[in-house]
Amino acid sequence: AKIRIICNLIFDGSVSKSKEYHYNIMYVNSSLGLVNKFIEDMKKVYNVNSSSFEKIKGKNVDHFRVKYCSKEIFDDLLNYISSYHSSKTNLPSEVTNGKIEYKLIALRNFWDNEGSINKRGILTADLKNKSLIEQLSNLHKEFGISHYISRYWKNGRAYKPILSKNKDNYNKFLKLKLFTDSITTKGLYKGKRKLEILRILYKKVSLKKG
Repeated sequence: AKIRIICNLIFDGSVSKSKEYHYNIMYVNSSLGLVNKFIEDMKKVYNVNSSSFEKIKGKNVDHFRVKYCSKEIFDDLLNYISSYHSSKTNLPSEVTNGKIEYKLIALRNFWDNEGSINKRGILTADLKNKSLIEQLSNLHKEFGISHYISRYWKNGRAYKPILSKNKDNYNKFLKLKLFTDSITTKGLYKGKRKLEILRILYKKVSLKKG
């Protein structure tokens, strides 16, 4: 549960302190299921209720934002990594040197928060942090998921792992449950669970063997 909290905050959250010494932990996602899971994990690990919960009206889909105000939780989270900005931080050693279950949780959180699948069945995700992408690339390799890293310009240098489009990769992705309750926010399948889209396209798209 704590690994999920840490990784969700890295990819789609924040851990911050204001000038007035307000300590804030926030998680935002378009999937109510993922936000509710985060709330459940925070209750399990820290035995706290949220300070606020908001539904934010979006152009394509709504988002849900949950906040906690706690110096104790803030201090505890910073024991693992010094920053929760995905452009500046790395995965904690508890993940990279930890149990295989922790590595799998990190991959799931990455794909749930950052991942996408297009109508051609291509699985990809992107970040601006090269060292974090390299860590995630190594995790993919540990689970035997073939991919390559694409570099491109998006208001600065950005990186994305693009998964090889073959049956072996699709089967591993589904077996490892790298999509859980995340939903797509635009395009043909807007509002649908990414896992549902993957299953649909798995049957439709042309895949290479192996």
